[in-house]
Amino acid sequence: MFEIDQRVEHGAKLDTSTTMLYGNGAWRSEVRDRYGTLARTSEGCVAAELIGDLLANLRDARWQTSAGDPACHTDDKRFTVYTWHARRVFTARRCGDKLDRDSRHVLDQVEYQAHVPALDDARMDCTNPLARGCH
Repeated sequence: MFEIDQRVEHGAKLDTSTTMLYGNGAWRSEVRDRYGTLARTSEGCVAAELIGDLLANLRDARWQTSAGDPACHTDDKRFTVYTWHARRVFTARRCGDKLDRDSRHVLDQVEYQAHVPALDDARMDCTNPLARGCH
């Protein structure tokens, strides 16, 4: 139903992960090491009282983007692809397009509820407690 793929540019030797959130509230994450070998898995369920609102928020998200800062430059090899019902809705890159505020908030909620893993060199900004890795 909703998939969060933490990927890397071709040739980069960094960990990756895939997290799936299903319509019944179940979630499952798989982390692969820099060689592509399954390193760990985790799974669980979003609280029953939260899943209805979470899915409605995903359904109603606008997924509107605006151009990122053209002066931004980075050598970061990591990016995240968000897919809703097999349709790519957003690709997050450190210096890429920016997602509208409401849709970004929905992604933060999903990442928090589905326990999206922080990877080996993830830079965490925990000023927002819903941000990935700030559990």
